[in-house]
Formats: sequence, structure tokens, C-alpha cells
Amino acid sequence: YMKRSKIALWLSIIAITFCFGACAKKQITPIEQILPPVQKEEITTPPIEQITPPVEEKKVVETEPEIITLTEDVIDQVISQEEIKQPEETTKEVLSPLQQKMLAFEAKDAYFEFDDFSLSTEAKKVIIDLSSFLMENPSLKVRIEGHCDERGTTEYNLALGERRAKSVQDYLIFLGVRPEIASVISYGEEKPVDPRSCEEAWALNRRAHFDISE
Repeated sequence: YMKRSKIALWLSIIAITFCFGACAKKQITPIEQILPPVQKEEITTPPIEQITPPVEEKKVVETEPEIITLTEDVIDQVISQEEIKQPEETTKEVLSPLQQKMLAFEAKDAYFEFDDFSLSTEAKKVIIDLSSFLMENPSLKVRIEGHCDERGTTEYNLALGERRAKSVQDYLIFLGVRPEIASVISYGEEKPVDPRSCEEAWALNRRAHFDISE
């Protein structure tokens, strides 16, 4: 029995050794042959010229200056524009002393009371100064305008304006002014200096105005 056991043990050892040698001799396929190799992509950076587009250089083209020919029409137009730009004071500066005095007298009016054409003391002072100026300049003429306020009918105010202008004319002739240089006209209520409807405006509109001409 002991001999059989030893023989069986040796047979087992031999069988195990044989199996181990057979396994060692068997070729094992490496994993690289089973799976396809991973191809490594080469990352290449394009040159900077391909990323940024080239900047186009602007070429400066030199042109000859335009030659403007000033015709007579263009010159006249420029001159007329310069005349328009001149301030109004220039017109006053070129007025003669006589014309300036004429404008000063035209700025003075003789005023009347309501529904009256008689001359007040203040109105007579204005007319006396005007008569002296007219007699010193016999070439001048004066047109006396009669005005009224808005109260009353149009026909009545036209008649009242004429009586006011006539009273001024008579006083000028009384002071020595030649009748042929002093004419009269009535505007009634048509040309108020103050369009308001109040006592202050009405007092300004009841007047005799002087239009002096050469």
C-alpha cells in the first residue's frame, strides 16, 4: 500500500509538471495584436499668416487741387452775400445829418384827448419844433397822418383823424410853414401803434404822425 501511494504521488507530480510545461510552451497573443493600434494625430499649428488675414495697405492717391475760376456772376453773388451780412447799424451810419434829423422828427407824435382834435400844450411844442426844422430846410415836405383809437365807427374815426391832421396843418401854417409842403391824410383806426384794447393803448393811438420826405 505504501508503494502504491508513492507511485500515485509521483504520477501526480509528473502530470502537473507536464501540464505546466505545455502551458509555458503555448504562445499567448499580446493585446497589441488583438486591438488595433491607436493612431496618434499630429497637431500642427498653421503659421500666423494663415490665421490673420493680411492687412491691405491703402494707397494714397495724390490729386491735383481743383482750380476754381471766379466768373462775374460768382463775384456778384459773393458781393451780394457780404452786403446781406452787414448789420443794420451800417445803414444808419451812412445817413446824412439831415436824414438823421428827419428820422428823429418822425419818431415824435402829437397826441389828442378822446374824441377831440384840439391841440394840447405838449402837442403844440412838438409842432413848433417841426415848423422850425421845416423852415430851416425848405426843400423838405411833410405829410400829416391823423389816427384814432378803435372806439367809434370806421367812418367817424376817418373823419376825426382828418380833423386832427388838419388842426396840425393849420398850426404849422400859422407858424410860417408854406401850405404847399404840408399835406394831410387820415387812417382812422386802421394803423394803431398799440393793438391792445385798454386806456394806455388808446391814448397812444390818438395821434398825428409826421412823414417827412425830401
